[in-house]
Amino acid sequence: MYLFGFLRLNLAPISETVRVAGITAESNKSFSERLAVAVPDPMNVDPTKFRPVVESHNDAYFNETVREAKAGARVIVWDEMAGISLPELGIDEATLIARAQDVARQNAIYLAIPIGVVYLDGTPHDNKLLLIDPTGAVVMEHFKYGGAITENIRPGDGILQSVQTPFGVLSGVVCYDMDYPAIIQQAGQNGTGLMLVPSRDWIEIDPLHSHMAAFRAIENGMSVVRQTDLGLSLAVDAYGRVLAQTDFFSSTDRTMVAQVPVKHVATIYTAFGRWFEWVCLFGFLVVVAWSLFARRLTN
Repeated sequence: MYLFGFLRLNLAPISETVRVAGITAESNKSFSERLAVAVPDPMNVDPTKFRPVVESHNDAYFNETVREAKAGARVIVWDEMAGISLPELGIDEATLIARAQDVARQNAIYLAIPIGVVYLDGTPHDNKLLLIDPTGAVVMEHFKYGGAITENIRPGDGILQSVQTPFGVLSGVVCYDMDYPAIIQQAGQNGTGLMLVPSRDWIEIDPLHSHMAAFRAIENGMSVVRQTDLGLSLAVDAYGRVLAQTDFFSSTDRTMVAQVPVKHVATIYTAFGRWFEWVCLFGFLVVVAWSLFARRLTN
């Protein structure tokens, strides 16, 4: 097995790459602190004080997006729920999406914008990811499905979408979704070459959660770019090799940039699915049984 891994890594073909930028312009912690100062009483929200804080937050992401696009990024992804919409306070989703479409079109980029549509009356939030192409069209809308039990969100259906681009097949999920191998296996089966994963963690799980996502890259033969608020942002190729990383807690500039391969790589896991896991488990049990049997014969 060690020899197989050595040969697979060292004989891997060189493939074309695309410049990808991950942006965390303002952490959720900082954003929440600014909101608390502007609106100290959450039961008595003044839209005139609330709205400028949200708008400045969104402005920061769009400004950095334009900066990275001018620097050469062709794909840009934000961290989880970076785009904020509060319909009850007049901060509507349609305006946010229209602005993202203009930015993507004007800069000829693929923009993966995670949106949190938050309702103050307790209605389950929308936690979703939109992918906008260089023409400004929304070509993918994915709702987070992982964590629906513990989070007040409207869960997605667990069906992955993919988009054919000039440089490969793109797909995207949100944070905790990557913890479901059987669901992410769809990416290996549909030929995804680049998985975009806007995320939000916390210090106790940093950097474990991002390292877990790297296993999904290896299993499914795809590069993964996980842009993380309050955690480790990580870009890995289909072989699990780290292309770039930025840890939120040890960095001042949380933007991550990497040249990322986007060609899908065939793997045993994608060819045989869960059967491969069962074969490995069966083989392990056979080795254990044989070891025990051989020991009894020698006693």
